[in-house]
Amino acid sequence: MIIVNMTDGTPQRGCLTTRTALDAAISSADVRQRVQDVLTRLEQLVGKAISAAPNRRSPADANRLARVIVTFTRGLAVMERAGYSRKQLRESATTFIDAVIGDA
Repeated sequence: MIIVNMTDGTPQRGCLTTRTALDAAISSADVRQRVQDVLTRLEQLVGKAISAAPNRRSPADANRLARVIVTFTRGLAVMERAGYSRKQLRESATTFIDAVIGDA
């Protein structure tokens, strides 16, 4: 869903938080804090979902994995901006998911 959302439209939409973070506006302390707040909230939501999964992880493990997942998805957004195709992004996502599930 993330990949389709980023790569839909003409021009492609990309990711608002990643685009903002990469923009010159990030030199503003207020903008930087707002981006951090959004990413922190996203980490919290992902961590909560991981903690509720059938193969429950400890809260500390869920939070660390959530940060890695958020980092990976932001990286995908950068790769999309760099011109990687939807197919290439999906291949990366599949490899990432295989690695995470293999670790569970």
